[in-house]
This record gives sequence, C-alpha cells and structure tokens, in this order.
Amino acid sequence: MKKVKFSQQAIWIMIILLLTGCNTPTATPAPALPTTTYTSIPSTATPILATSTATLTVIATPTSSPTATNTVAASDPYLDEVNISLQAYQDAFANASNYVQAPVSDFNVLLDQNWKQQANMALGQLDEVAEQLENINNVPPEQMQLDMYLKSIAGETHKLVENYGNGLNNLDPNAISMSISNLTNISSYLNSATTELNKYYRP
Repeated sequence: MKKVKFSQQAIWIMIILLLTGCNTPTATPAPALPTTTYTSIPSTATPILATSTATLTVIATPTSSPTATNTVAASDPYLDEVNISLQAYQDAFANASNYVQAPVSDFNVLLDQNWKQQANMALGQLDEVAEQLENINNVPPEQMQLDMYLKSIAGETHKLVENYGNGLNNLDPNAISMSISNLTNISSYLNSATTELNKYYRP
C-alpha cells in the first residue's frame, strides 16, 4: 500500500480552511413580523333619542265626545257655535294625539321625515281649531265658566304645539314629554267643558 505523504504546506492550508469554516457565522433568520388581523366590529351607536332617560307616559285619548249629548232646550247661537267647534276640535285632537304619543313606544319615528311632516300637519290643524274655540264671541254672562274652559283648551293646545314642535325639530325627548303633559291637561279641560255644556241641554 502506498503511503500518501502530505507536505507541511498542504497541512497548514487544510488547517486554515477548517478554522475559517468554523468561525463563519451562520445566518440567523430574521424574526417574523407579527401579523395584525383586523376584525370588523359592528357599530353599537344608537341615536340619542333611543337612549333618552326622559319618562314618557301614554295618556288615554278621551273616548267620549266632549260635546253635549242631550238636546238643547232652545236654539242658542253661542251654544250652537260651541257645540260645532268642540266637535271639530275633538276630531282634530284624536288625530293629533296619535302623533304626539307615537314617540312613547318608538322614539325613532322622529327620524322619519314623512312622518314628521304628517305630524306637523295634524298639530297645525289642531291649533287652528283651538283658535276658533278661543275666538267665540258674545259669551252670555251665565256661560262664562264654559268660555273659560274653552280658552283653557285653546291655551293648552298652543303650548302643546310649541312643545311638540320643539321635540320634532330638535329631537328633544323632554319637549315630547312636556307635550304629553299638555295632552293630559287638554283631556281634563275637554271633560270639564262637556260637563258644563250639558247643563244647558235637556234629556
């Protein structure tokens, strides 16, 4: 067998190559960047109206007519005018009260522009009929109490229209709540006017 002889120079070259290979730093993989996952979160924001703390209470719309149910003893121009005007007011009141009380169960109706327009028309009609009540002239002295109730109805109606208008325009639940109180007062005045008017009618 032939012996392989390595020169001293060759041995040194091999040692240098080995040392070089051992000292060469190995590439360190770059750390992976964290990936960000964006999750779509549905909006939970609700209109301020839906979270209002104002307490709204539905009132009962008078089911009985506020006008006299008996027969007038004799033709009286004042009583006739009151009777007709109260009938017109009752019709307008029944219609308008539905709009006034609607936000109690669903305040978001105030965001519906068509609904708001109809509500404004109903309240405007009620206000016009109220003006007729307060402008009935030639009040006989013995019927001043009845006239007082009519003017109270009219005055409370004007407040109702103002408060409800603010509620519609400013989306103000407190103004709507005040208009509900106006409805309650009007209902009371209507019942008082009916009782007073019936005094002048016979069965």
